[in-house]
Amino acid sequence: MLWNSLTMRFALAVPCVECAPLPGPVSGIPRGTPMMLTAYRDGPCYEMRCPAGHTSLMVLGNPKYEILFQIGANAIVDGYYREAVVSFTSSLERFQEFAVQCLLSNSEVPEEKVEEARKRVAKQSERQLGAFIFLWLNRFLTLPPLLSDGDYSFRNKVVHDGMIPTRASTLDYGNKILRIIQSSMRLLKGMLSEAVLTVSYRNNKAAIEQSRLGNPSISMADGTILKHVESADNTIRLEEYLPMLVDVQTLLASVAERFPQTPN
Repeated sequence: MLWNSLTMRFALAVPCVECAPLPGPVSGIPRGTPMMLTAYRDGPCYEMRCPAGHTSLMVLGNPKYEILFQIGANAIVDGYYREAVVSFTSSLERFQEFAVQCLLSNSEVPEEKVEEARKRVAKQSERQLGAFIFLWLNRFLTLPPLLSDGDYSFRNKVVHDGMIPTRASTLDYGNKILRIIQSSMRLLKGMLSEAVLTVSYRNNKAAIEQSRLGNPSISMADGTILKHVESADNTIRLEEYLPMLVDVQTLLASVAERFPQTPN
């Protein structure tokens, strides 16, 4: 049975390396190379199958907070504003978790001790937030950028009370989280660049080992909004990227028509 491109939102298109082995970057894909399409999944490992039946293991190098933010932005494009707020909230929480890992790595705390502590607070978001605030304060001698009490109230009404937000309020919330992650990530990369690289590599390596799918044949990073804004002007807004997402979906839909996908 073939997938109907209208039944799922594709996020990534990847060339099949079996059909056309690539000696260099993806930009050198020969014309007509079969493409594999997929929606975002949990974790960086994607087992994919091309239209000719070849199976590849792809590793997506983007941290999870980037993917969650991208899902939130796509939800706005689709008109699902409540789902966008939930995804943006999860993006911020996962970014704060990533920042904690970087701060502890910079302090040379053993990885096994970090994991032991993480398990103690994994289900308690308020404790995780507290750990993030104090670790950030200890390293940078200033409080990290945070949502306001009003923003937390908005989030709680949406997430816990079932409130359906407007497009305008969703964009405002998404922009606040974009700005928080943008400014925080710039500081982390500027001051703790080695720790950021170490944690990113370690997280992906652990996920690959846990997947037990073997060695990846493809590695890539998606051009997410958060990746773009790291080097963008501080005033750039989420809504400026939404037309780009529409264009990407149009392109992916055309690829899906040209290369019908089969389920993995």
